[in-house]
Amino acid sequence: MHNSLFEVLGHWVAGTDSSRIPVEVVEVAKRAILDCVGVTIAGSRTPIAELLDGYAAHAGEGPCTVITRLGRVHPEAAAFVNGAQGHALDFDDCTGSLGGHPSVAVLPAALAMAEQQRVTGRELLTAYVIGFEVAAKLGRAVNFEHYDRGWHPTATLGVFGAAAAAAKLLRLDARTTATALSIAASTAAGMKANFGTATKPMQAGRAAQNGIFAARLASLGADANTGAFEHEQGFGNLFNGAGRFDGERAVSAIENPWDLLDPGLIIKRYPCCASTHGAADAAVQLHERLPSTSSVEAVHVWTHPRRLRHTDRPSVHTGFEAKFSVQYVVARALHAGHVGLADFSPEALAEPAVASLMSRTHAAPMPEERWGVDHFPAEVEVALTDGNRLQARVERPRGNGPHDALTDDELRRKFDDCCRWGGLAEPMYQQLASIVLRLEDMSSLDGLLAALRPEREELGAPASAPSAATGR
Repeated sequence: MHNSLFEVLGHWVAGTDSSRIPVEVVEVAKRAILDCVGVTIAGSRTPIAELLDGYAAHAGEGPCTVITRLGRVHPEAAAFVNGAQGHALDFDDCTGSLGGHPSVAVLPAALAMAEQQRVTGRELLTAYVIGFEVAAKLGRAVNFEHYDRGWHPTATLGVFGAAAAAAKLLRLDARTTATALSIAASTAAGMKANFGTATKPMQAGRAAQNGIFAARLASLGADANTGAFEHEQGFGNLFNGAGRFDGERAVSAIENPWDLLDPGLIIKRYPCCASTHGAADAAVQLHERLPSTSSVEAVHVWTHPRRLRHTDRPSVHTGFEAKFSVQYVVARALHAGHVGLADFSPEALAEPAVASLMSRTHAAPMPEERWGVDHFPAEVEVALTDGNRLQARVERPRGNGPHDALTDDELRRKFDDCCRWGGLAEPMYQQLASIVLRLEDMSSLDGLLAALRPEREELGAPASAPSAATGR
């Protein structure tokens, strides 16, 4: 590779317009944006939202929207708050090549810059697709070594997607875009040690914020080493280690494939860590076959060691911790047959039947010979008091596109549930969905932005117990 990775990506970002993006990519992108907007609205009613309100109050006024809030702030603050709010429930999308959550880093940056730059819906869509693809290509270059070392790819790689989206909307040329990516490399941060705490969603918000920061500095003439990925002391060696990354894997995959199509978008059915979803699907299947949860003697769960490392939490004290506990998620799914937004409240965690079942739930790393063709399979076995055993294996969780993607109806039910949870009235979220799904036809983003910041008096209390995972 004669040019550096950031130079190649910079040239692609600057030279790609909407005419080069296949229609099927645009359709998936609109689904992703709809889902990200929905989970961000739901995230506005979480405890972390109060912290974010306090941050926004001191960030200073500006032109950009904070979703479900009336006040406007400068672009970097809007990107931070919307990104953290969107990741607060851990209900936002993923993609396998990134090993994390792309939209929650890319879309808040793109939305803030699109509002400031007053672009069209098609331009916002284009910037989002470009940002998604750049983050995913970086993921191809470094994963899964990057993930296994404890980095939070949503943050450490999402920042490059955010920078690319912002650079596109600022109309930066190839060289300046490469510089923006190089600046972003110096801001990349986020660790899995903070999973299960409020800091995890803030890492996502910071990635969105730093993406704008990097693109803005580059646009003002700041310089950076555009070889900062491959450098002896650059991103690849520092974050992954010598010989444990390959920029050519990113370059060779540009538009071949589009990552939004292959491996595709993972839209979550459950508002918890994606590493628990295969086991959750298996437990939902077994729920239908259980005589009762009181007849359960023991539950055994097996997932890939990479997934179990951060989800093996046999006891939990907060909703954040429960989202990263495969034991809690499986116990909840076995008990109720679904896992929904209300299932991570203090009241839900204290529910005696679920707590009792969780105490009998044991997790172990899946033996290598049962991993299958990738790292998604999960197995759950329930030992009953009468000596019988019930078993279920899931190869890939539902929602894991493109072959196991949620249907349009399932996606809309999730979006509607999230909006109700966030306190929006039905006419408001129906209008919002209509706008997002016609985004490429919008000559102005004014209607979208107005729908994202409803008057406070139009917001009601959050719904008591929507089950966005199942549409019930």
